[in-house]
Amino acid sequence: MEDEIVLQNKLKKFLEWCKKNDIQSPKAELRYCGPEEGFGFFAKENFRSNEAVVEVPKNMMITSTSIIETPEYFQLLSSINTVRLEPFELIVLFFYCEHSKGLKSLWKPYISMLPDSFSTPLALDLDPSILPPQPRQLYEKQIIEVKLMSEKLLNFIPDLDYSLFLWAWHCVNTRCIFFDNNSNKHDLLDSSSAQGDSVAVIPLMDMLNHDSNANCLPGFDKYSQKYRVTVGERMVMQDEQLYVCYGPHDNGKLWIEYGFRLSNNLFNNVSLNLDLMLAIFPKINFRPNNSNIQAAKEANFSCNKGIFFTGPHDNGKLWVEYGFRLPNNLFNNVFLNLDLMLAIFPKINFKPNNANIQAAKEANFSCNLYGSEEAISYGLRKTCILLLLSPAQLFQWQRIIYDEDFLEEDSTLLKEADELAIKIIKEISARLQSKIDKADKNVVSLYSDQLEVLSSIIL
Repeated sequence: MEDEIVLQNKLKKFLEWCKKNDIQSPKAELRYCGPEEGFGFFAKENFRSNEAVVEVPKNMMITSTSIIETPEYFQLLSSINTVRLEPFELIVLFFYCEHSKGLKSLWKPYISMLPDSFSTPLALDLDPSILPPQPRQLYEKQIIEVKLMSEKLLNFIPDLDYSLFLWAWHCVNTRCIFFDNNSNKHDLLDSSSAQGDSVAVIPLMDMLNHDSNANCLPGFDKYSQKYRVTVGERMVMQDEQLYVCYGPHDNGKLWIEYGFRLSNNLFNNVSLNLDLMLAIFPKINFRPNNSNIQAAKEANFSCNKGIFFTGPHDNGKLWVEYGFRLPNNLFNNVFLNLDLMLAIFPKINFKPNNANIQAAKEANFSCNLYGSEEAISYGLRKTCILLLLSPAQLFQWQRIIYDEDFLEEDSTLLKEADELAIKIIKEISARLQSKIDKADKNVVSLYSDQLEVLSSIIL
């Protein structure tokens, strides 16, 4: 009972602090969901689509810029000429120092709301060897990065408390979001990595929990200069919990990065590649010829198994596996990759530069088109944007391609990308129609299904 009273007292002070600093969530409230989930956001009344759940002014966002503009941190960074912190490292330093200040910190009401402990493998100090291969690789990389960061921070805090450092690192790693801050580069920071300066921690907003099927969308509103979380396409009803999606992560990554797992996670998968299969073959008395192995290597199919793919089938698979097709099957799709697009480009008089093609290969977006979308797919649009970027833009394509604000401002680029995508789709449609005209009557419907997918986008 005492713990609950303490929590409610902390929550009251935090909400007062939020109100004082213009952090708003008038139609949603924080509720304690237990030790595993912590606090969660719940609707106090019904929310319409696109309605704001949380609004946080830019000056209350914890970024490298907001920290470095604080005199004490500017002085601290200026005192060491031989070391430059990356933006993420600076935010970790900020959390460490603000926690150390106790009641003297202006951020105390917020700091008090953060977890005292975490349940990630790093926090539990687990031996990496006990983890499966995929999460083990991620965990081993994390261990090295954290060790190097702690050594770097020793330059600024010689008596660094490692347990407090780990707490600060976890706070930032589990709560940070993408936010493009590259326009405010500072000489005292190292922003040379591919990610540049693109991280922020946002009080109150960071207490929205994760769900693969999230009902809210976060983003920065450049007009109001506020970070806003809005309701997605469907209404959210009173007392329903509000979620954002941290990304399409399986439970291994969720546990390593955030310290939790989801039941029935649609993104769970088993990594299976040809090398592993070759190691298994002697156990099952199978010995393929070298030429077969070489063909499998060249085909380079993904053999991963995920629960997301066990049920939703297009009509092609339904017919082959079960002998029937469905009208208006939302899982019908048209396969489209960069190689096919490159073969199409001469037909539509488009010739991208080699540098653009290389960027598109590295980004490796899935360009498949689906009957459920009736629109240019996310991957196809992004690939077309990459193929149209100028040489100057290509230099920082990793940042630009995920910067929705930049892309919205460059309406010409978006328009050209959509026009290119439509030309590609029309050319594929023409090829499918040609196949339909010549196809055996038993398979005409399979080509027609694909043509319907494309037609729904063009019309």
